[in-house]
Amino acid sequence: MTQLYIHDWNIWQTYRRDRGQPPWIKVHRCLMRDHKWVALSDTQKGQLISMWILAADNNGLLPNDPTLVQKLCYLDNAPDLEYFVKQGLIDRDANLTPDRRQHDAPEAETETEAEVEKKRKEKPKPKRFVPPTPDDVKQYCRERNNAVDPERFVDFYASKGWMVGKTKMKDWKASVRTWEKTTPKKQEHYDPADRKLT
Repeated sequence: MTQLYIHDWNIWQTYRRDRGQPPWIKVHRCLMRDHKWVALSDTQKGQLISMWILAADNNGLLPNDPTLVQKLCYLDNAPDLEYFVKQGLIDRDANLTPDRRQHDAPEAETETEAEVEKKRKEKPKPKRFVPPTPDDVKQYCRERNNAVDPERFVDFYASKGWMVGKTKMKDWKASVRTWEKTTPKKQEHYDPADRKLT
């Protein structure tokens, strides 16, 4: 007897077979751009998703009986299976087991939905703030050629627990640049002994 098979089932509904039947099906967001999906009525979209859920119990296979599909999917009306076949959403398969079916071997490299979701939610941890030493500040001030007093800068923020207002400092170099704006610039003067500007 001819069987019906959900088109590209093994691409759209991958899951590890060693865990038994899936408790879920995937509905990919890219369907919103698929011309076959967009051409369906709202009723047909609901029927197709119901058939996907039913097919998950049998590795993508569907009964070739609209009335049976209606009963198993709890649909109000029997789906027009021929229409779904013509649209390329369901394939006819003369074999009981489709040759496109997913392998039963465990997919060791495939991650579970929970693992993928966990990785997506994990964000890189922000770097922990390390207060600078007076020498660090002195070197940075020298690079910027400013007149910020490194000792005063470090003492000021150390006394405040390295807080900027009510927020923990994240970038001490940015704070040095802020101080630089309110500190008088270094005065250049000619030193006759060295015969150069200092």
